[in-house]
Amino acid sequence: MTASEGPLRVELHSHTHASPDCGLAPQRLIGLLQARGIDAIAGTDHNTMAGAFEMAEIAPLPVILSDEIK
Repeated sequence: MTASEGPLRVELHSHTHASPDCGLAPQRLIGLLQARGIDAIAGTDHNTMAGAFEMAEIAPLPVILSDEIK
C-alpha cells in the first residue's frame, strides 16, 4: 500500500511470546493483525528483538524491528 492509496494502519507496540506478558507466537499475532486490517507492525518485546526478527522472516506485511527497553 502506498500513501496515495490512503492511510496506513500500523500497530506500533506488539509483544510476542518473546515477552513474559504475551503468549502469542508471531504467526498467530500476524494473523490477528491482518484480520483487523493492519498494514504494518512493530515488534516491541521486552528487552529483546527476537520476536520482531521472527515476524520479519514470516510476515507478508512490513515489520518494524524494535525493542521495549526496561
